[in-house]
Formats: sequence, C-alpha cells, structure tokens
Amino acid sequence: MNSVSLTPLAFRSLRGRLTVDAQAPLVVLATLDGELHGLGLQMAALVCAGHGVRPCVLGWCAPPAEIAAAARVSVSKGV
Repeated sequence: MNSVSLTPLAFRSLRGRLTVDAQAPLVVLATLDGELHGLGLQMAALVCAGHGVRPCVLGWCAPPAEIAAAARVSVSKGV
C-alpha cells in the first residue's frame, strides 16, 4: 500500500475524532474552477475543526458563483 491510498483513511480517522459545536462559526472551503488538488482543502478543514470552527467543504473545482452562493446561504464567517 502506498502513501496516497493511506491519505483518505488518515483524514477519516482524524475527522471522526473532531467534534465542533453546531453553533460554532462556519467557514466555506473550496478551490476555484480548474484547481484539481483537494489535499490542502482537507487539511484546512481539519485545522478549522481543531480550532472550533465548522468547515463546510464544497470541494475542488468549484465555480465562483457556487462558492458565493454557499457563503450567502450559509451565513458563513469566512470563505
């Protein structure tokens, strides 16, 4: 097994241990259209959760209009 296949398992393991209050501030996380790398996005989500901020991960290659709409609808504290 190589390190690439271990990465999703490692993130699932860490994510399961982090709990964030439902009333905590929310931040929308995404990469712009054309950006194919999601590892940094997942790491940012873990850092947010570790600091008590609820991450809303839209994923990579998100169109700017979708990111803006998610920020408006969710009343997030950051994008």
